[in-house]
Amino acid sequence: MLCLLSRACRRAFAYTRVVFAITLALFVSSAAYAAFEVVSVSPPNGQTGVQVGENIVVKFNGAVDSSSVDRRSILVNGKPLSDIKDSAVVFPEETSFVILFRMLSSTAYEIALPMTMKGRGGATLGKPYKWKFSTKSGMEGSSAPLQVFARYPRFNDMDTPTNAPVSMVFTQEVDPASVTDSHVLVVPYKGDPVPGKVTVDGRRLLFRPNEPLDPKKTYEVHLRPGIKGKEGEDCQSIKNWQFTTASGPEEGPIVTDCNYESMTSQDGTTFILHASLENLVKPDEESEESADKPKKKLDNPGALLAGHTFKAAIATLVGIFPQQPLSSPTDASAADMPVTNPSVPDTIVYAEYTHGGGAGQGNSVEGASKKSPVDELMDSVIESALKSSAAVVMRDSGDEIKDGDNKKGDLIYSGRLFIDNKYPEGQALLCFAIVKPDGTLTESVKIGHYVMSNQSTTASDQ
Repeated sequence: MLCLLSRACRRAFAYTRVVFAITLALFVSSAAYAAFEVVSVSPPNGQTGVQVGENIVVKFNGAVDSSSVDRRSILVNGKPLSDIKDSAVVFPEETSFVILFRMLSSTAYEIALPMTMKGRGGATLGKPYKWKFSTKSGMEGSSAPLQVFARYPRFNDMDTPTNAPVSMVFTQEVDPASVTDSHVLVVPYKGDPVPGKVTVDGRRLLFRPNEPLDPKKTYEVHLRPGIKGKEGEDCQSIKNWQFTTASGPEEGPIVTDCNYESMTSQDGTTFILHASLENLVKPDEESEESADKPKKKLDNPGALLAGHTFKAAIATLVGIFPQQPLSSPTDASAADMPVTNPSVPDTIVYAEYTHGGGAGQGNSVEGASKKSPVDELMDSVIESALKSSAAVVMRDSGDEIKDGDNKKGDLIYSGRLFIDNKYPEGQALLCFAIVKPDGTLTESVKIGHYVMSNQSTTASDQ
């Protein structure tokens, strides 16, 4: 009997060991193939203002199989990491890795990890993991030089009201103690500098002549060295520029200056638009206050008046002007440009506002005719674009780009506009204007832009 019990106990114990071994194997197998997941990324998804030198760190819920991490399968804005010069992936910890490449300032990035990436247990991500962030503006920080972001009158402007101030908006706040009336010189052709007062309000510097400027006269603006930012930044020198006055004063808001940057993707082009404005007051309303006629004052000439809307839009010139293929860069003037396609008729350039390089300030073409056979049609197209639902409302909300407009309340109005690849390829105009309470528009400021199709992407925030 004891022998039989002993034999049964041995069998039961053996059976228990088998069950335990199977259970343990199943548990180990289950653990080995447990979900392999990303638990955190740095910079986090949606982060803005990332330092360009910051490491991109990916942490997982388990050890990473480094052999499954291939630079060719990690995508940066849709392109393999291996295509980026000096890029690398390093493994400081078994549960994380760091993606290294030279990031650019003021750029949006999307990082995509492939679904084939594995943990050491053999489990894969299962699906691609993506996240986005954007880097800090190159103009931020006290180490950056002070620069002029926008100015009015514009370069070679031919119709500046005689009561308009000379204004400059800088990339950072200006130290008022570093500015005197002599820092801005407005000099008429063959004449002495115009007397006036210089004031500083944050990033905005204004020169207001003591008397209205002479009509139909050309002036040159000089910005003398010595102006500094609030943190002691030196002001980067700018070239003198000229403008010519109109026949008299004007009243109401005007667009003083504008610029833009663009970012392309496989889906289209995103424009980041910026502009400033000024509210003009006629000289007779600037006279001394009296009992029957109080002196009109504007607490903030750069603020958008109630009832007005600041808008921007893009208007294609395809179908209005003969289109000529975009040629390679040249120093030749428009009149000397060769016709690169014999089947295309000679192109007559009527645009009175041009743009150089995609990130600079617009420049009006001095001497450009104010009349052309198609002016009325072009004005109609521009007005329709600005009044359409596709127009962008410009707001003083700040926008982080390399020109440094990242601060709300700086009187730079910003907006974003997107056009897809279906938009007509060819010459177009980015237009800026203020819609008055009665629905009419102020005179628009136009920047030339050539819309190209099939543009590749380096960064996209879409």
